[in-house]
Amino acid sequence: MATGSGKTATALTLASKVAEKNQPLAILIICPFINLCRQWLRELAAFGVLETVPCFEGQERWQARLEEGYQRLAVGLTPVLALVATHATFQSEGFQSRLRPRLATGVAHHLLIADEVHNLGAERGREALPEAITLRLGLSATPERHYDPVGTAAVLAYFGGPVYTYSLSQAIADGCLCPYRYYPVPVTLTDDEADAYAEISAKLARVFPRGDEADVDLEQAALRLLVQRARLLAGAVNKLAALDRVVGALPEPPRQAIFYCGDGRTTDAITADEVRQIQAVARLLGERHRLRVRNFTYRETSQEREEILRDLSSGFLDGVVAIRCLDEGIDLPELRMGFLLASSTNPRQFVQRRGRLLRNAPGKTRAVIYDFLVSPPDLGGGWEDAAFNLERSFFQRELRRIVEFCWMAENGPEALHSLHDLRLNYHLLADQ
Repeated sequence: MATGSGKTATALTLASKVAEKNQPLAILIICPFINLCRQWLRELAAFGVLETVPCFEGQERWQARLEEGYQRLAVGLTPVLALVATHATFQSEGFQSRLRPRLATGVAHHLLIADEVHNLGAERGREALPEAITLRLGLSATPERHYDPVGTAAVLAYFGGPVYTYSLSQAIADGCLCPYRYYPVPVTLTDDEADAYAEISAKLARVFPRGDEADVDLEQAALRLLVQRARLLAGAVNKLAALDRVVGALPEPPRQAIFYCGDGRTTDAITADEVRQIQAVARLLGERHRLRVRNFTYRETSQEREEILRDLSSGFLDGVVAIRCLDEGIDLPELRMGFLLASSTNPRQFVQRRGRLLRNAPGKTRAVIYDFLVSPPDLGGGWEDAAFNLERSFFQRELRRIVEFCWMAENGPEALHSLHDLRLNYHLLADQ
């Protein structure tokens, strides 16, 4: 189901139907993040599920409550018990040893609901999936794992294939999600960045695995270069200047906005010091544009994150500056504007990020997305055929993401036309 189209409510409705015929029932809900777990606890309460055990933030906090909950199920004091755990807790030996999904324990039925189920395709996640639980429901807007056919196959083997899909275009047409306008913002590399980019591209052309040439050493060498390339593009210095221009040209300052950054370093537009991009963006927004913003990263405590989300929803904050922590699951319907300073070609990332912005809220008629993408440098015909063809294939993937955004945007043709010259340069006018 499309991000924001009601996966949680759908899952709990299905769980209530299961509970009607399968009691006593333990519902095990697993999520990637603590904030998402808390969101599920609120939804469970709204559905009338009162017996819940939050299984996160330390075993000593939930161990006794879990044992007590199972005892209450066993003696008939409650018909339904909901366990809400993070992936980290779920995969821990302490939690796994206390799960009781067998008839001999006195608990006849377990239902496993895995939110953002694609995350469980990683080796540790799939090893923790209990075979004894036969009632299983996986939720995801992007069930396939990018470049991981083994993990994707493991998730589908355990949960089964998709039983219901609800596309983004249908959700927008039905009014379950709001429409959006999309503005790609091309950014050029500096001379130094262009030189570094050309050097990486030339090396990639020599080591990128092709057919029978593929081996572990080549794959690892190519992966290292791809990581270098991605960091260079994500941290391009001119993105800060472009963001400065876009924000400064808006008729009104951004409100309830999210700014997605890369995890690399860049040059601060105010001090000219080299800092992490997230720091430079926060400083630019705060000092030059007088916006009230806070960073949302792994460095903030769980309580601080809750405060940030509350202040953003209320309008006390104008925006949050994040890297990846708000990619999945968190429900922030009040978000109205998104600025993508760094984007992956991984479909999951841009689908999830767009979904953060398209949830409906009172007074919200549409969302607006600014996507800062780096135009590959023109090296004056200095590309070798292998390097040009490889670079073309890389940009083609980026173009697919852009076309995907344009296809359902209110201003789609206009947005795509703004990239005409860039697409022409890479012979990609027909790729849409």
